[in-house]
Amino acid sequence: MAPFFTDTDEPAEWVLGRDLLADGLTGSAGCGDIRIWPAVGRGDQAMYLVLRSPAGTALLERRQRA
Repeated sequence: MAPFFTDTDEPAEWVLGRDLLADGLTGSAGCGDIRIWPAVGRGDQAMYLVLRSPAGTALLERRQRA
């Protein structure tokens, strides 16, 4: 669990399970506040993660190192 600080008094926190991350490597996974999916057609094997809260939305990209 990692807190994300926004413009509100309380940080937003999400818990990401290993199964959710593993599922996101091969297809769209998650629902609601957390969505994960692979970057189809990208040679660098990237995956994307969207985190949503009442304070806003964050889109994160993770790339595998060569």
